[in-house]
Amino acid sequence: MRLAFAPASNTEGKKDATGAFHPEARAWAQFVGEAEVVRFDNTRGKVAQRSAVLSAICDAKNLSHLAFFCHGWTNGIQPGITTSDLNAVAAAVELASPLVDLVVTLYCCSTGGGGIGGDGGFADEFRDALCRRGVTRCVVDAHVTPGHTTQN
Repeated sequence: MRLAFAPASNTEGKKDATGAFHPEARAWAQFVGEAEVVRFDNTRGKVAQRSAVLSAICDAKNLSHLAFFCHGWTNGIQPGITTSDLNAVAAAVELASPLVDLVVTLYCCSTGGGGIGGDGGFADEFRDALCRRGVTRCVVDAHVTPGHTTQN
């Protein structure tokens, strides 16, 4: 199964969800096939957003690809997931996937940043957390600069 997340609503004064995240997530789902796009309620608090995302990951079966289409930073992504939450995300992925192979694609600004080669940034810490849970042949793709969700 392939699973993607996108915010349900536009950020105040912007058309980020309807102008970028929704159409790009739909295009991704059509391209990869057999994919589900889940919209998290970004009007709720970060704890509620994170809980909803973790719950949806836990409910997935045979997860092989996980994608996020949302805002990001070097230490976190929009649904309230920061580097300190990645062990919980990796535990949810472990429940959802008996595979040691997993692709995670972060269509989220700056999540590939960090130290040299992205060391210590969100994407790097995400992969490390997955490896600690036995998802050892995983790839976490991310970009380092701010810009359009898929054009970076």
